[in-house]
Amino acid sequence: SREEIKEWISKESDEITELKAMTYYKTQAGISYILLKRTKKGMNLVSECEKKGKEAYGQESEKFSQILFTIGVANANKGEYVKALEYYHKCERIEATVLGESHPSYATTLNNIGSVYDNKGEYVKALEYYHKCERIEATVLGESHPSYATTLNNIGSVYDNKGEYVKALEYYHKC
Repeated sequence: SREEIKEWISKESDEITELKAMTYYKTQAGISYILLKRTKKGMNLVSECEKKGKEAYGQESEKFSQILFTIGVANANKGEYVKALEYYHKCERIEATVLGESHPSYATTLNNIGSVYDNKGEYVKALEYYHKCERIEATVLGESHPSYATTLNNIGSVYDNKGEYVKALEYYHKC
Protein backbone atom coordinates (compact mmCIF):
# COMPACT_ATOMS: atom_id res chain seq x y z
CA SER A 1 0.00 0.00 0.00
CA ARG A 2 1.01 3.62 -0.33
CA GLU A 3 1.33 3.93 3.44
CA GLU A 4 3.86 1.08 3.52
CA ILE A 5 5.92 2.74 0.83
CA LYS A 6 5.84 6.09 2.66
CA GLU A 7 7.03 4.30 5.78
CA TRP A 8 9.89 2.64 3.87
CA ILE A 9 10.93 5.94 2.34
CA SER A 10 11.22 7.57 5.73
CA LYS A 11 13.32 4.74 7.18
CA GLU A 12 15.66 3.45 4.52
CA SER A 13 18.05 4.37 1.77
CA ASP A 14 16.56 5.27 -1.59
CA GLU A 15 18.08 2.22 -3.29
CA ILE A 16 16.57 -0.30 -0.87
CA THR A 17 13.27 1.59 -0.80
CA GLU A 18 13.05 1.50 -4.58
CA LEU A 19 13.89 -2.22 -4.62
CA LYS A 20 11.20 -2.98 -2.03
CA ALA A 21 8.60 -0.91 -3.83
CA MET A 22 9.37 -2.59 -7.16
CA THR A 23 9.32 -6.04 -5.57
CA TYR A 24 6.04 -5.32 -3.81
CA TYR A 25 4.29 -4.08 -6.94
CA LYS A 26 5.63 -6.84 -9.19
CA THR A 27 4.49 -9.43 -6.66
CA GLN A 28 1.03 -7.87 -6.57
CA ALA A 29 0.91 -7.77 -10.38
CA GLY A 30 2.00 -11.40 -10.49
CA ILE A 31 -0.78 -12.39 -8.11
CA SER A 32 -3.30 -10.54 -10.28
CA TYR A 33 -2.14 -12.35 -13.42
CA ILE A 34 -2.32 -15.68 -11.60
CA LEU A 35 -5.88 -14.93 -10.46
CA LEU A 36 -6.77 -14.04 -14.06
CA LYS A 37 -5.47 -17.50 -15.05
CA ARG A 38 -2.52 -15.93 -16.88
CA THR A 39 -0.28 -18.08 -14.77
CA LYS A 40 2.84 -17.99 -16.96
CA LYS A 41 3.03 -14.19 -16.99
CA GLY A 42 2.22 -14.06 -13.26
CA MET A 43 4.78 -16.73 -12.49
CA ASN A 44 7.49 -14.86 -14.39
CA LEU A 45 6.84 -11.68 -12.41
CA VAL A 46 6.68 -13.42 -9.04
CA SER A 47 9.77 -15.56 -9.71
CA GLU A 48 11.74 -12.43 -10.57
CA CYS A 49 10.68 -11.07 -7.20
CA GLU A 50 12.13 -14.04 -5.30
CA LYS A 51 15.73 -12.93 -5.83
CA LYS A 52 14.99 -9.24 -5.46
CA GLY A 53 12.77 -9.86 -2.43
CA LYS A 54 15.52 -11.78 -0.66
CA GLU A 55 17.84 -8.84 -1.26
CA ALA A 56 15.27 -6.21 -0.26
CA TYR A 57 13.70 -7.87 2.79
CA GLY A 58 16.14 -10.56 3.84
CA GLN A 59 15.35 -14.24 3.61
CA GLU A 60 14.01 -14.43 7.16
CA SER A 61 11.20 -11.89 6.83
CA GLU A 62 7.43 -11.99 6.62
CA LYS A 63 7.48 -10.09 3.31
CA PHE A 64 9.87 -12.59 1.76
CA SER A 65 7.73 -15.49 3.03
CA GLN A 66 4.74 -13.87 1.25
CA ILE A 67 6.69 -13.93 -2.01
CA LEU A 68 7.52 -17.61 -1.50
CA PHE A 69 3.87 -18.30 -0.68
CA THR A 70 2.79 -16.62 -3.92
CA ILE A 71 5.26 -18.69 -5.94
CA GLY A 72 3.82 -21.77 -4.23
CA VAL A 73 0.31 -20.72 -5.28
CA ALA A 74 1.42 -20.18 -8.87
CA ASN A 75 3.06 -23.61 -9.02
CA ALA A 76 0.03 -25.29 -7.45
CA ASN A 77 -2.24 -23.59 -10.00
CA LYS A 78 -0.03 -24.95 -12.78
CA GLY A 79 -0.21 -28.46 -11.29
CA GLU A 80 3.50 -28.41 -10.45
CA TYR A 81 2.99 -29.85 -7.00
CA VAL A 82 6.61 -30.70 -6.15
CA LYS A 83 7.65 -27.10 -6.78
CA ALA A 84 4.59 -25.80 -4.94
CA LEU A 85 5.51 -27.87 -1.89
CA GLU A 86 9.11 -26.67 -2.06
CA TYR A 87 8.00 -23.03 -1.85
CA TYR A 88 5.24 -23.64 0.68
CA HIS A 89 7.64 -25.49 2.98
CA LYS A 90 10.17 -22.64 2.76
CA CYS A 91 7.38 -20.23 3.62
CA GLU A 92 6.21 -22.49 6.47
CA ARG A 93 9.70 -22.50 8.01
CA ILE A 94 10.06 -18.72 7.84
CA GLU A 95 6.56 -18.08 9.20
CA ALA A 96 7.08 -20.49 12.08
CA THR A 97 10.22 -18.57 13.04
CA VAL A 98 9.11 -15.00 12.30
CA LEU A 99 5.37 -15.09 13.05
CA GLY A 100 5.06 -18.11 15.30
CA GLU A 101 3.08 -21.31 14.89
CA SER A 102 -0.15 -19.77 16.13
CA HIS A 103 -0.36 -17.03 13.48
CA PRO A 104 -3.23 -17.10 10.94
CA SER A 105 -0.80 -16.74 8.01
CA TYR A 106 1.04 -19.83 9.21
CA ALA A 107 -2.29 -21.69 9.34
CA THR A 108 -3.07 -20.60 5.77
CA THR A 109 0.27 -21.95 4.60
CA LEU A 110 -0.45 -25.28 6.32
CA ASN A 111 -3.85 -25.36 4.63
CA ASN A 112 -2.27 -24.81 1.22
CA ILE A 113 0.28 -27.55 1.87
CA GLY A 114 -2.61 -29.84 2.78
CA SER A 115 -4.35 -28.89 -0.45
CA VAL A 116 -1.32 -29.82 -2.55
CA TYR A 117 -1.02 -33.19 -0.83
CA ASP A 118 -4.76 -33.69 -1.36
CA ASN A 119 -4.37 -32.93 -5.08
CA LYS A 120 -1.48 -35.40 -5.25
CA GLY A 121 -3.66 -38.08 -3.66
CA GLU A 122 -1.46 -38.19 -0.56
CA TYR A 123 -4.38 -38.12 1.83
CA VAL A 124 -2.55 -38.97 5.05
CA LYS A 125 -0.19 -36.03 4.55
CA ALA A 126 -3.10 -33.79 3.51
CA LEU A 127 -4.96 -34.62 6.72
CA GLU A 128 -1.84 -34.02 8.79
CA TYR A 129 -1.54 -30.45 7.52
CA TYR A 130 -5.27 -29.74 7.49
CA HIS A 131 -5.58 -30.88 11.12
CA LYS A 132 -2.64 -28.67 12.18
CA CYS A 133 -4.39 -25.77 10.45
CA GLU A 134 -7.71 -26.69 12.09
CA ARG A 135 -6.21 -26.56 15.59
CA ILE A 136 -4.60 -23.17 15.01
CA GLU A 137 -7.71 -21.64 13.46
CA ALA A 138 -10.00 -22.95 16.20
CA THR A 139 -7.76 -21.38 18.83
CA VAL A 140 -6.75 -18.15 17.11
CA LEU A 141 -9.70 -17.33 14.86
CA GLY A 142 -12.50 -19.20 16.60
CA GLU A 143 -14.87 -21.87 15.36
CA SER A 144 -17.26 -19.35 13.78
CA HIS A 145 -14.62 -17.92 11.44
CA PRO A 146 -15.06 -18.65 7.69
CA SER A 147 -11.47 -19.89 7.36
CA TYR A 148 -12.15 -22.51 10.02
CA ALA A 149 -15.23 -23.67 8.10
CA THR A 150 -13.17 -23.90 4.91
CA THR A 151 -10.59 -26.05 6.67
CA LEU A 152 -13.29 -28.36 8.02
CA ASN A 153 -14.69 -28.65 4.50
CA ASN A 154 -11.22 -29.49 3.18
CA ILE A 155 -10.85 -32.22 5.79
CA GLY A 156 -14.28 -33.58 4.86
CA SER A 157 -13.27 -33.58 1.21
CA VAL A 158 -10.17 -35.67 1.93
CA TYR A 159 -12.23 -38.24 3.82
CA ASP A 160 -14.67 -38.19 0.90
CA ASN A 161 -11.79 -38.85 -1.52
CA LYS A 162 -10.64 -41.72 0.70
CA GLY A 163 -14.13 -43.26 0.61
CA GLU A 164 -14.62 -42.62 4.34
CA TYR A 165 -18.06 -41.07 3.87
CA VAL A 166 -19.23 -41.15 7.49
CA LYS A 167 -16.09 -39.28 8.57
CA ALA A 168 -16.53 -36.87 5.65
CA LEU A 169 -20.10 -36.11 6.73
CA GLU A 170 -18.91 -35.49 10.28
CA TYR A 171 -16.65 -32.70 9.05
CA TYR A 172 -19.11 -31.35 6.52
CA HIS A 173 -21.71 -30.98 9.29
CA LYS A 174 -19.22 -29.10 11.48
CA CYS A 175 -18.91 -26.45 8.75
